[in-house]
Amino acid sequence: MVNYVWQEEVQGTPMFRLWERLKKLRHLLYDWSRAGTTNSLHNIKTLQAEIDRMKLIHPVDWDEIKRLEMELSRQWEAEEVFWQQKSRVKWLKKGDQNSAYFHTVTRARRKRNFVSGLRNEEGDWVTEETGKASIATNFYQTLFTSETQVPNMAERVASLPISHSVTPQMNVRLTAEVLPGEVRQTVFAMGSKQAPGSDGFTGKFFKAFWVIVGDSVVEAVISFFTSSRMLRSFNHTWLTLIPKVDSVETIRQLRPISLCQFVYKVITKIMAERLASMLPEIVSEGQNGFIRDRQIIDNILIGHELMHYLKIKTQGKKGYMALKVDMEKAYDRVEWPFLLAVLEKMGFNAVWRGWIQECLRSSSFSVLMNGTPSGYFTASRGLRQGDPLSPLLFVLCTEGFAALLRQAITEKKLKGVKVAPRAPRISHLFFADDSYLFLRGSLQECENLIEVLNEYEELSGQRVNLDKSAVCFSKNISAPDQEFLATILGVGAVGVHDKYLGLPTLVARSKTATFRYLEEKLLERLQGWKQRTLSWAAKETLIKSIALALPLHVMSCFWLPLTLCRLLDKHVARFWWGAEDGNPKIRWVSWRNMCRSKHEGGMGFCQFEHFNQALLAKIGWRILNEPQFLIAQVYKGKYFPQGSFLTATARSRPSWGWQSILHGRQLLERGLRWQVGNGRSVSLLHSNWIPRYQLDPPAYNLRILPEGGDPLVAEIMSEGGGGVV
Repeated sequence: MVNYVWQEEVQGTPMFRLWERLKKLRHLLYDWSRAGTTNSLHNIKTLQAEIDRMKLIHPVDWDEIKRLEMELSRQWEAEEVFWQQKSRVKWLKKGDQNSAYFHTVTRARRKRNFVSGLRNEEGDWVTEETGKASIATNFYQTLFTSETQVPNMAERVASLPISHSVTPQMNVRLTAEVLPGEVRQTVFAMGSKQAPGSDGFTGKFFKAFWVIVGDSVVEAVISFFTSSRMLRSFNHTWLTLIPKVDSVETIRQLRPISLCQFVYKVITKIMAERLASMLPEIVSEGQNGFIRDRQIIDNILIGHELMHYLKIKTQGKKGYMALKVDMEKAYDRVEWPFLLAVLEKMGFNAVWRGWIQECLRSSSFSVLMNGTPSGYFTASRGLRQGDPLSPLLFVLCTEGFAALLRQAITEKKLKGVKVAPRAPRISHLFFADDSYLFLRGSLQECENLIEVLNEYEELSGQRVNLDKSAVCFSKNISAPDQEFLATILGVGAVGVHDKYLGLPTLVARSKTATFRYLEEKLLERLQGWKQRTLSWAAKETLIKSIALALPLHVMSCFWLPLTLCRLLDKHVARFWWGAEDGNPKIRWVSWRNMCRSKHEGGMGFCQFEHFNQALLAKIGWRILNEPQFLIAQVYKGKYFPQGSFLTATARSRPSWGWQSILHGRQLLERGLRWQVGNGRSVSLLHSNWIPRYQLDPPAYNLRILPEGGDPLVAEIMSEGGGGVV
């Protein structure tokens, strides 16, 4: 069928020819599906009945039965693939048949995502599908429409201290010719089973039929980069609405995810890959989201260290405050003129800016309400969550906010916070649309910050959601002053911020109580899985890919109590062995042995205690090897300003984040070894310099050691440095 469509001659531009062929193929596939040939469950019942009938006929035609059984096996496989795609389960790749599990997940997902009703602007409860669709369409059409035109936008952005960091060489790399090999590599690097756009074709289709459709895709993609023109049909987007809460009542309780078409995503993926390689060089160090070699862990631990500083600061005239800012519909409200002006200020050339502008300008939308598309509108602002390029563009847009804050610091309007005299001064931490601001707790700085926020809102289109923002103060600021400053900012929530990027900002004295929610989340997930519908292979994959990874985010930053780790191990082991009539089954092997590698007779599971320490050791390794990053500078400035990470101590009143890193360092030290070199900086007795061997001084040949002091390896090296005496 695909070959038949592609053999027909189509006139027009490469993009138009590809679109017309995909459109015709879609109609043919729809008719084929309606004919019932794809109903695998019906075919399974028919084949099973035919096999049973054939076995009753004498003599038995075993060749025909074998052929029918092979066809039956193929239909069962098709049925499983069908329900796996419906369930959106990605963790299970291979294993025994799990159709029942996929069917259960699909029904649960449909029930969870179904919107039964919405309240309109008058507060009336609307349950009709057309009414709900109308509410959603009107809301998002208004949201994606620019509200005001800022006069002299280019001049105002040009006056900001945004670094002109994009060099001519970078522009050459960004706008270099797109070759067929790059297009093919991008196609096959993208997901195969992600939800399709309005054209209905997933990445699996393009990969499976690349021999037939590949040339057309390559020509269409390259034509965009040579002409800077996008066929609007390829840039039509479905907005699917995902509930944020269990019982949805208002449209704001739904999160819009853009289902872009695969061909469009190939184009923006190529652009995103080129841009991503340069972001570390052009984006300020206060931003860590979507930037290579920068991690979310950095923001979490730096934020934790700053909050710990506010907690223990009980003396001094100067108090400090931390403001967690919530931007309302941050992606959807980005004004395109502001974004393009920021790109120009940073040094992106006209060709690159033209590609960005065309991707934005040619977009159109329909809203999916309970799976049914409705409405049609175009946009004049906003970035789409689901477009590979959008996160990177949002990071560049936020550079404007960072520039306004830097300008305020330069003009002494804001001071920022230093956790130690030799630590860097920090005024902000950005991760995607999460903003954490740090300033001195004074009336003047609060008013100056309001000016910065107002200017950023005016230029970028962003809007601070004061109801969801929160402020926290150091303990040397009195309660009346805290209330007064919070009133000036217009922020209602005052007190300790519970979470930042999903983790606690502060860890209480009882570590088990602080992280108890991990056990609750794990139990909730384990109880939600239907054990009787999972094969052993599927349960193994489920444990390794989800259960063990569930607390991964927390374990990458903080040291979990041993009691909690063993509780988590216990729950996972109970899930593995299962239960009958509510009673746990016999555990034939200890969990410690189950956590051995398969080569040693185990199952390759992980104990949470060891997994946690290994993840913390990675932070230590990063601090040791990448001192240029902000997280390393903060810890060095506070805990080892004149020493090294390997000799640093906990010091007085350390944060739990630093204690966690020191716990990981214990594991790191067991694997570290000095590279001897000339031996002049390596201690003979105290440095780990002999591979796979720990030096035992009393047993060493003491006759060759110099008298007194701490000898160096250089003192026992033979002439020429070829060995030791």
